[in-house]
Amino acid sequence: MRIDGIVALLGLSITAVGQPPGTKSTVGSTSSDSVEKKISLLSEKVAKLEKEIESLQTTLKWVAPQVISMMPSKEVSFDPSSPNKYSRLDLDNGFVLVSLESAIPYLDGIEATLNVGNPLYVSYTGFKVNCQWGKRWESKDDYGQWLQSLRSKEETYTESLLPGSWTRVQLLLPNTKTTDFGYLSVAITTNTVSLRR
Repeated sequence: MRIDGIVALLGLSITAVGQPPGTKSTVGSTSSDSVEKKISLLSEKVAKLEKEIESLQTTLKWVAPQVISMMPSKEVSFDPSSPNKYSRLDLDNGFVLVSLESAIPYLDGIEATLNVGNPLYVSYTGFKVNCQWGKRWESKDDYGQWLQSLRSKEETYTESLLPGSWTRVQLLLPNTKTTDFGYLSVAITTNTVSLRR
């Protein structure tokens, strides 16, 4: 063993022998007190944060429904097994009501019939329908993969959405089996608005 190692061991032995019996290390005690104080401060901060989170959750429960109700509905979705339920669909220059009237097999796909109602005192001349469709989402499905599996299509129509009237709109969804059709979402855009003089 090296000389410096022997000296270090002797120094430790002398220190231990020289310490009176029954005495405690002041360094260890001070360190323990410091840790306990830090834990106590952290516990107080955690309790304060928990109260603030609880207060924010209560506020959010009250505010969220109001915010959602004020957000524009640029897209509406339908379950083909529950037709004739209409939803409000917001446009850049107004809004319309949309319902899925029926969905029947047609050639190699599906023919979906929409009813688009214009409750306003304006006419929309020409419009585009953007739609997505696919299988019905189940809770066991991966939502991201389900979104990627949806198919999409855009159709342009020259008909007018007359004020106070319903307009029937046909959507042809190709290469779709009835067993693979459980979801349909619709968005409508139009740029031409006319009023009576």
